[in-house]
Amino acid sequence: GGHISDWWIYRVYQAHRPLYLDGSGDYNPYGGIAIAGGLVTNENLSSLTISANLLGAVAADALFKAMCKNKKVEFLNLYNNAIYHWEHPGTINSLATMLKTNDTLTSLNMARNGFETSSAESIARALVVNRAVVNLDISSNPFGPKGAHAFGQMLLQNTTISDLSMNRCKLTDAGEGLGTVEGGIATIAESLAQNNTLVMFELEANGLHEENESMRAANTALSDALHKNTTLLKLST
Repeated sequence: GGHISDWWIYRVYQAHRPLYLDGSGDYNPYGGIAIAGGLVTNENLSSLTISANLLGAVAADALFKAMCKNKKVEFLNLYNNAIYHWEHPGTINSLATMLKTNDTLTSLNMARNGFETSSAESIARALVVNRAVVNLDISSNPFGPKGAHAFGQMLLQNTTISDLSMNRCKLTDAGEGLGTVEGGIATIAESLAQNNTLVMFELEANGLHEENESMRAANTALSDALHKNTTLLKLST
């Protein structure tokens, strides 16, 4: 326990090149907390990948708090780490605080971490304040139409994000009562008509190709928005 944690703190503290800890599940919550300890004092590391491991909410909370103090990491990949857990709402608050206070992080991958509607709303509100993140991947989180609405509102105000991925987020899931164009997709379309920062936007595998009246209306809204947008080079649905 303690010996392994001390080793990880030392490794992160000493890291100068990108640190890539991907895929094996070996860096469980204890390792994640230790890595967070190293991040607080590391002044060299610019890229950190800890994807597809078993960090969970507690270790992620420690990492987000460490990132509030770290001023060097520009690229952070926490793909597939089961970060959201209803018993630990403070983790999302720490993520939001990190986004509000860290002005160094430019690329963030938070895909496939179980974020539901309230998580997406907190993240989106924080991104309104954030002026550093340029690339954001929030794909494969089931936050649905209400989350899409929150991100659409964020895009009306954020002037930094140029590359955004929201694939497989159940954005048109009518189960939340906002699955029509009157819901999240309408807000996203409204934001695209006004946003002049986004260059790449991915909305794949969100049901937009289904043959029904609501999806036809959603696609019409997106198409109309694209006629007004002057910066977007790619919109994939």
